[in-house]
Amino acid sequence: MTMTTEQMRAQLHEVLGACPIPDAALDQYATIIAGLSGTICNTAKTLRPEDTAADFAAFLDSFAEGADDVS
Repeated sequence: MTMTTEQMRAQLHEVLGACPIPDAALDQYATIIAGLSGTICNTAKTLRPEDTAADFAAFLDSFAEGADDVS
């Protein structure tokens, strides 16, 4: 389940007593995390019984290497 911006803000308030991240940056971060979570979930759904944890780890590594700009 993806965390909403409000949940992120509430968690930061709980841990830090405030939210030091500006709203626009927090919104952008939430969008990035949601996209990444969606990609990982969709890829996990396509795994076959013969795939291994190492295969999935290799996918994650290649995905991270291909992410030139996260903004």
